[in-house]
Amino acid sequence: MQVLVYNQQSEYPVNKILVQQQTKALLRQEKIDCDEVHLYYITSSESACLHQKFFRDPSATDCISFPIDLPGERQDGKCILGEIFICPETAALYAEKHHIPFAEELTLYLIHGLLHLLGYDDIAAADKARMRKKEKSCMDLLKNL
Repeated sequence: MQVLVYNQQSEYPVNKILVQQQTKALLRQEKIDCDEVHLYYITSSESACLHQKFFRDPSATDCISFPIDLPGERQDGKCILGEIFICPETAALYAEKHHIPFAEELTLYLIHGLLHLLGYDDIAAADKARMRKKEKSCMDLLKNL
Protein backbone atom coordinates (compact mmCIF):
# COMPACT_ATOMS: atom_id res chain seq x y z
CA MET A 1 0.00 0.00 0.00
CA GLN A 2 1.17 3.51 -0.81
CA VAL A 3 0.46 6.44 1.46
CA LEU A 4 1.12 9.51 -0.65
CA VAL A 5 1.79 12.60 1.45
CA TYR A 6 1.78 16.06 -0.11
CA ASN A 7 2.84 18.91 2.14
CA GLN A 8 1.46 21.98 0.38
CA GLN A 9 2.16 24.38 3.22
CA SER A 10 5.43 25.41 4.81
CA GLU A 11 4.53 27.02 8.13
CA TYR A 12 4.15 23.83 10.20
CA PRO A 13 6.29 20.69 10.23
CA VAL A 14 4.88 17.47 8.80
CA ASN A 15 6.88 14.27 9.30
CA LYS A 16 5.95 12.41 6.12
CA ILE A 17 7.57 9.14 7.16
CA LEU A 18 5.75 9.11 10.51
CA VAL A 19 2.45 9.98 8.82
CA GLN A 20 2.93 7.08 6.40
CA GLN A 21 3.71 4.70 9.27
CA GLN A 22 0.70 5.89 11.27
CA THR A 23 -1.65 5.55 8.30
CA LYS A 24 -0.43 2.05 7.47
CA ALA A 25 -0.70 0.97 11.12
CA LEU A 26 -4.28 2.21 11.37
CA LEU A 27 -5.37 0.60 8.12
CA ARG A 28 -3.68 -2.69 9.11
CA GLN A 29 -5.47 -2.56 12.45
CA GLU A 30 -8.78 -2.08 10.65
CA LYS A 31 -7.90 -4.81 8.10
CA ILE A 32 -8.36 -2.42 5.18
CA ASP A 33 -7.09 -3.61 1.81
CA CYS A 34 -6.31 -0.75 -0.54
CA ASP A 35 -3.52 0.33 -2.86
CA GLU A 36 -3.37 4.04 -2.11
CA VAL A 37 -4.37 6.79 0.28
CA HIS A 38 -3.63 10.43 -0.54
CA LEU A 39 -2.93 12.92 2.25
CA TYR A 40 -2.62 16.65 1.63
CA TYR A 41 -1.39 19.10 4.27
CA ILE A 42 -2.77 22.47 3.22
CA THR A 43 -2.98 26.11 4.30
CA SER A 44 -6.00 27.52 6.09
CA SER A 45 -6.95 29.49 2.98
CA GLU A 46 -6.95 26.28 0.91
CA SER A 47 -8.97 24.59 3.65
CA ALA A 48 -11.51 27.42 3.59
CA CYS A 49 -11.79 27.19 -0.22
CA LEU A 50 -12.45 23.44 -0.11
CA HIS A 51 -14.88 23.83 2.77
CA GLN A 52 -16.80 26.50 0.84
CA LYS A 53 -16.78 24.60 -2.44
CA PHE A 54 -17.98 21.27 -1.08
CA PHE A 55 -19.85 22.18 2.12
CA ARG A 56 -20.90 25.81 1.55
CA ASP A 57 -19.03 26.92 4.67
CA PRO A 58 -16.34 29.58 4.12
CA SER A 59 -14.40 28.84 7.32
CA ALA A 60 -11.14 26.90 7.49
CA THR A 61 -11.62 23.45 8.98
CA ASP A 62 -9.45 20.75 10.51
CA CYS A 63 -9.74 18.12 7.79
CA ILE A 64 -11.88 17.19 4.84
CA SER A 65 -12.13 13.63 3.52
CA PHE A 66 -13.16 12.45 0.11
CA PRO A 67 -13.74 8.69 -0.19
CA ILE A 68 -12.96 7.22 -3.58
CA ASP A 69 -13.20 3.43 -3.39
CA LEU A 70 -15.13 1.81 -0.55
CA PRO A 71 -13.10 -0.49 1.69
CA GLY A 72 -13.94 -4.13 1.19
CA GLU A 73 -15.43 -3.59 -2.24
CA ARG A 74 -12.26 -4.07 -4.27
CA GLN A 75 -12.89 -4.65 -7.96
CA ASP A 76 -10.22 -5.66 -10.44
CA GLY A 77 -7.61 -2.95 -10.65
CA LYS A 78 -6.34 -0.30 -8.28
CA CYS A 79 -8.19 0.56 -5.07
CA ILE A 80 -7.74 4.15 -3.88
CA LEU A 81 -9.29 4.58 -0.45
CA GLY A 82 -9.55 8.34 -0.78
CA GLU A 83 -8.06 11.75 -0.14
CA ILE A 84 -7.73 13.66 3.11
CA PHE A 85 -6.96 17.38 3.28
CA ILE A 86 -5.52 18.36 6.67
CA CYS A 87 -4.92 21.90 7.91
CA PRO A 88 -1.91 22.12 10.27
CA GLU A 89 -2.67 25.76 11.09
CA THR A 90 -6.06 24.77 12.49
CA ALA A 91 -4.31 22.07 14.55
CA ALA A 92 -1.76 24.57 15.85
CA LEU A 93 -4.40 27.11 16.87
CA TYR A 94 -6.53 24.47 18.60
CA ALA A 95 -3.52 22.92 20.33
CA GLU A 96 -2.35 26.29 21.64
CA LYS A 97 -5.82 27.27 22.87
CA HIS A 98 -6.38 23.93 24.65
CA HIS A 99 -2.78 23.43 25.86
CA ILE A 100 -2.18 20.15 24.06
CA PRO A 101 0.75 19.10 21.87
CA PHE A 102 0.53 20.19 18.23
CA ALA A 103 1.71 16.79 16.97
CA GLU A 104 -1.05 15.06 18.92
CA GLU A 105 -3.74 17.31 17.46
CA LEU A 106 -2.36 16.88 13.94
CA THR A 107 -2.39 13.10 14.40
CA LEU A 108 -6.00 13.28 15.57
CA TYR A 109 -6.91 15.04 12.31
CA LEU A 110 -5.27 12.21 10.35
CA ILE A 111 -7.24 9.64 12.35
CA HIS A 112 -10.47 11.60 11.97
CA GLY A 113 -10.02 11.84 8.21
CA LEU A 114 -9.22 8.15 7.86
CA LEU A 115 -12.27 7.19 9.92
CA HIS A 116 -14.44 9.23 7.56
CA LEU A 117 -12.93 7.30 4.65
CA LEU A 118 -13.87 4.09 6.47
CA GLY A 119 -17.50 5.16 6.79
CA TYR A 120 -17.57 6.74 10.25
CA ASP A 121 -19.71 9.84 10.62
CA ASP A 122 -20.02 12.51 13.30
CA ILE A 123 -23.28 14.30 12.55
CA ALA A 124 -25.76 12.45 14.78
CA ALA A 125 -24.93 12.26 18.50
CA ALA A 126 -24.68 8.46 18.56
CA ASP A 127 -22.41 8.42 15.50
CA LYS A 128 -20.26 11.16 17.00
CA ALA A 129 -19.87 9.22 20.25
CA ARG A 130 -18.91 6.08 18.30
CA MET A 131 -16.37 8.07 16.27
CA ARG A 132 -14.83 9.72 19.35
CA LYS A 133 -14.42 6.31 21.00
CA LYS A 134 -12.72 4.97 17.87
CA GLU A 135 -10.48 8.05 17.64
CA LYS A 136 -9.31 7.42 21.19
CA SER A 137 -8.50 3.77 20.50
CA CYS A 138 -6.61 4.81 17.36
CA MET A 139 -4.62 7.42 19.31
CA ASP A 140 -3.75 4.75 21.87
CA LEU A 141 -2.56 2.44 19.08
CA LEU A 142 -0.36 5.13 17.55
CA LYS A 143 1.24 6.05 20.88
CA ASN A 144 2.89 2.62 20.75
CA LEU A 145 4.54 3.21 17.35
